Amino acid sequence: MTAYNAYIVFYAASAYPDKHSLWSKLGLFKNKDIILGGRRLTLNDLEHSIIRKEFLDPRIHFALNCGAKGCPPLKAGVIAQNATENDLEEAARRFINDPAHVRFDESSLTLYLSKIFDWFEVDFLNYLRVKRGLASPNVGQYVALYLQGPSAETLSNAPATSLTIKYLVYDKGLNEQ
Repeated sequence: MTAYNAYIVFYAASAYPDKHSLWSKLGLFKNKDIILGGRRLTLNDLEHSIIRKEFLDPRIHFALNCGAKGCPPLKAGVIAQNATENDLEEAARRFINDPAHVRFDESSLTLYLSKIFDWFEVDFLNYLRVKRGLASPNVGQYVALYLQGPSAETLSNAPATSLTIKYLVYDKGLNEQ
């Protein structure tokens, strides 16, 4: 994860002050080779074939940063080898409790979510099936694991059939944090 984020920061810094999103240069993720551990990879290879496969943990989506404003914020420093669990837990809580990425309207039972939950829905649902033993999970149940505040209980108890999920517009502009 740290290597992925470091490459993104490197590419963004190399192009700065060009404030166009790295997403406008999608070849960066699919065609630009990086060397990692002696292997030639793309950022897509690193994310999808290595990180997602190794971790099988949807919290990684809150620790990886693609350089866009819609991405989770970068944590200062690297993830220490023995601190991965704590860092992933912290990243999930921070992302899910940030109204720029997740909002829940109790009165209408509408959950507004970052597109990350749509793009990687299979990861969130597989976690709920495998780790939580839920037969027919929905992404709202995953959010409820981390959402804090008065609406968390309402979301936890909302029947899946009455919950409306809407995805927020993903800001692909360059995150200058």
